[in-house]
Amino acid sequence: MKNKKIEYLWHINNDDFAQFWTKGGVQHYLSVPCPGMPKELVNATPDINAPAPLPSDPLRRRGISYAGLTSHLSGYFHSRGKRPYNVLLFILEGKISVTFDDHKEDLTCGRILCVPSGCVCQESVKSGRAVVFWLHIDNSSRWNFGAKARSMTSKIFDGAVAILRLYTEEVYRDGRSISYLESLADVLAELLSRQFGAKGGDEEQTIRACAENIASKPQKNWSRNAAAARLGLAPAIADKLFVKYTGMTISQNVYTARMRLAEKMIAAGCKDYQKIADKTNYSSVAALSKAFKRFCGKSLRNFGGK
Repeated sequence: MKNKKIEYLWHINNDDFAQFWTKGGVQHYLSVPCPGMPKELVNATPDINAPAPLPSDPLRRRGISYAGLTSHLSGYFHSRGKRPYNVLLFILEGKISVTFDDHKEDLTCGRILCVPSGCVCQESVKSGRAVVFWLHIDNSSRWNFGAKARSMTSKIFDGAVAILRLYTEEVYRDGRSISYLESLADVLAELLSRQFGAKGGDEEQTIRACAENIASKPQKNWSRNAAAARLGLAPAIADKLFVKYTGMTISQNVYTARMRLAEKMIAAGCKDYQKIADKTNYSSVAALSKAFKRFCGKSLRNFGGK
């Protein structure tokens, strides 16, 4: 009896990346589709789905650039070259065959495949159907995914999968709640950090480096959310770590850095207050003056005349 010919919905094959997508496989993106997926297929068939755009992506703000719930059929193949992001696969059903560092293994329900940035890995489905949640996680000093691809079990598996299921259900729901999605993304980020987060001194070094970056470049458009996203942390968690290691919240670090720059410019003889406002990222001289007086106890002009 001849084997049934495998039909592919789409494929890509170049020097450092290959993917062959079997017809009948189903993709539910949790945010925007990956760049590799042909745009004409997204939401054009019941098999390739993406939610309506969000005003702000809760996952991306926490360093998860792409994510999805995927059902692959026999014949699926994916060869990952040295990509500039980290990959996690949570195996829910079926079997995924993987190859990395000349090691071959079949992964079944409950296993996690971790492919750190820069590592090479091949995945395939040889028979039946395999269902996975997958995440692409940005490089950040917050994370420690190791240096080599590997499979593993983890205590976070059930919790992370439960949160991802709730997130998937909510992001596709009519009348979805952004605050609920934000809360789910917070819990997911916390769970991931328990298994893959940088520990101890690495954590302190990361926070202090970010605080020093704020202090050295106060003119940048810093905000609590922007700094937290840079670290791959939920804003509330980032604030707690900033207080722990710097004694101030993110916003207080930004405010202090901008006021120190204003003081320095005035002490150097600058009386162009609009220029100072521009340099410290304030929308007007009035806004700068109010913030400066609260910080120094003196107005811009009085401080300059001390």
